Amino acid sequence: TSVRIETDTDKFVSAIQGLVDSYNEASSQVKTLVDQGDANSSFLYRMQTEFRTMLQGSISNSGTYQYLAEVGITFTRGITSGTMEFNKSTFLDALKAEPDSVEKLFSYDSDHDGLRDDGGIANTLAKSIYNYSKGTTGAIEERREVILKLKEQIDSRIENEEEYFVKRKDLLIEMMLQQQATLQKLEAQYTNASSITTNLNLINGSLIS
Repeated sequence: TSVRIETDTDKFVSAIQGLVDSYNEASSQVKTLVDQGDANSSFLYRMQTEFRTMLQGSISNSGTYQYLAEVGITFTRGITSGTMEFNKSTFLDALKAEPDSVEKLFSYDSDHDGLRDDGGIANTLAKSIYNYSKGTTGAIEERREVILKLKEQIDSRIENEEEYFVKRKDLLIEMMLQQQATLQKLEAQYTNASSITTNLNLINGSLIS
């Protein structure tokens, strides 16, 4: 009986491709918000830049590979418009040459507790995302509070503006009614003046005859 043990590359490749697709999708959404001038765009821009810098930088581990680019994961130019690219062939070559080093680049277990949670880009990235998103103390939650306060301020301003316009409308209606009443009085005066003129003409006519 012969037994051959091989690395399950399909699952590894699928996981890497999932990371690349998720990053590019998030990057596209950030670009859309930045282009629209969204109030959160500067915050999202900084967050994306932090992640991008982390993914492009040196990743401390005891293996041979220190950069994702060495295993086929690179970036196009541009922060908000750039994308992550995955060269499967380069990755498989690196995995075939030094599988342990590739694994350590992504995650490793240095305290021998059976959990690969002591380092590598996967753990570093996960911790950063957690710090942004965790409970009520994460940066995203803090930003949400800022946005809610801003919304309340805007709602208050809208309410004040609506109150002002309602008062302004009532004032304009009152002025219009006053003008209409004045016009009616002027029309009455014109009618009276016309009547007087008519009567004077009749009187003058009588005097002449």
